[in-house]
Amino acid sequence: MPIISYQEKIFLPRIYSTNLGDTILHFVNKKELPFSKELFYTTEEQMQQLHSLFFETVNLLSQNLHLQKSPSASFRGLPILNELQKKKKLSFSIHYEYEPSVGFIQVYDIHTLQEALVVELIEYQKFVECSVLPPLKICPQCQTCFTSKRIDALFCSQNCVEKNFKKEKKKDIYYKKYRSLQQYYNKKMNQWCQKNPPSTETYKKQYALWQVLAKREYEKLPNLEKEDLPDINAFVKKLKGYWTIATVKTKPPK
Repeated sequence: MPIISYQEKIFLPRIYSTNLGDTILHFVNKKELPFSKELFYTTEEQMQQLHSLFFETVNLLSQNLHLQKSPSASFRGLPILNELQKKKKLSFSIHYEYEPSVGFIQVYDIHTLQEALVVELIEYQKFVECSVLPPLKICPQCQTCFTSKRIDALFCSQNCVEKNFKKEKKKDIYYKKYRSLQQYYNKKMNQWCQKNPPSTETYKKQYALWQVLAKREYEKLPNLEKEDLPDINAFVKKLKGYWTIATVKTKPPK
């Protein structure tokens, strides 16, 4: 894997292959860049525009929409490159320098922050296409750019996995009905406990039993084929029926 570096005259760091992609992650996630913005005479508005273009580009790459037959075609249509090509043709001057500790390094002669980030992107993507480095991804939950050694990783963290699961669950009509009845009966139980304190224990047992029966019914659904799912009205009627069963079973003997 070649080691790349930038010309020191524009005060960019010498970024080596082990850190390739870190600059991209820092920029896309609006973290502090490892070099000073002021040296590029870039306004805050331009920085925001660049960030937006870069995020769109990484998003396209993360969805594998860039893949073509040849590497030269794989960057066509990416937002950040399109924007730069409107202003001038992209052409980076490259030469090699020898460093005793690491050997020959590949050096890009670049002059702007935009060009620096494009170099990072192109170099990183080369190694992605050779399966040397993991691809950049955008977490669908928190919209953070991340990399993962796991090819099938969709989220940047377990926390985002759980948040997304809860979000998707709320879209489920069966879950909505189940939660609605759960809240309704919980409210009823609290009202009855206030009106009749001596029977508080009985009311709590009634609600606890309904919870067990209703939850068991709801958890059956994921194992059913789509055509076998019950009608939503029938599902609601069944859960309400469990309340009657719970009332009878928890009723104290006379």
